[in-house]
Amino acid sequence: MTWLSHNEMWEAFGTRALFWAGTGSDFGEVKNTIGRIGAGDVHDWHREWTATAERIESIGDQCVRRKHSVGAREACIRAATYHRTAYYPLFGPKVEPPLAESSRREWNAMVKAAPLFDPPFEIFKIPYENMTLPALLMRADTANEPRPFIVHTNGYDSTVCEMLLGNALAASRADTIVSSSTGRGKPGH
Repeated sequence: MTWLSHNEMWEAFGTRALFWAGTGSDFGEVKNTIGRIGAGDVHDWHREWTATAERIESIGDQCVRRKHSVGAREACIRAATYHRTAYYPLFGPKVEPPLAESSRREWNAMVKAAPLFDPPFEIFKIPYENMTLPALLMRADTANEPRPFIVHTNGYDSTVCEMLLGNALAASRADTIVSSSTGRGKPGH
């Protein structure tokens, strides 16, 4: 049974975007984007998801200007998800410029969302070998009492932003969370 597309790859990648419905995607936006791709190729996929991400990020920017922090935060998170979804079919042995650019834009959208959380999450870098890994620190609250600390990491096809959505948001209700990435394959993540 297909929900989104008769193309098996579009169905799989689109369904992955739907995993974040309610916190990082919207069914109508996902369905509409895949509908515009139709029988297209990976370039069409990337173009249409990037267009959706840009449109939603623009809505987030408008919400920031109007001081609508909840709408801005939600739009930025959805834009990050859609930038990430744009590059799924571009994975391969070599990181191509469109994948790297979408990865950077995913990170930037999540950085825009950081101050809109309550409490805001912190962005920092973890030293690793001859480089640093970007990380997000989400605290359960603003109290300065000792709390358990959980570190979430991911692999090649996941990002620090996805770890925030998948783990940190729920766990932050009880503990302090850090989400970090191996940084392998995707600059900025």
